[in-house]
Amino acid sequence: MEEFLAIGFWFLAFANFVTSELGIAVVSAVIVIAALGWYWGGFKRRIGPLVKDLERACGELTQRPGAEEFAADFHAFEASVSDNRLIGDA
Repeated sequence: MEEFLAIGFWFLAFANFVTSELGIAVVSAVIVIAALGWYWGGFKRRIGPLVKDLERACGELTQRPGAEEFAADFHAFEASVSDNRLIGDA
C-alpha cells in the first residue's frame, strides 16, 4: 500500500502514458489547443477596441438614412472619425 501512494508509482505511470502513442497524441493536442487559445485571446484583446470604434462609426452612419443627410453632415462625421486614434487618419 505504501508503494502505491509513493510518488514513484505515479511518476512511472505518467511517464509510461506520456511516452505511449496515445500519450504523445494527447500531449501534442493539449499543447496545440493551448497555443491556439493563447493566440486567440491575445487577438481578441488587441482587436476589441478597433471593433468597438468601427461599430460606433457605423452607428453614426446609420443615423443618416439618405445621401442628402450624409452629404449635409459629412464634415461633422469626418471630424468625429478623425478624432479617433484607431480609425482616423494617421
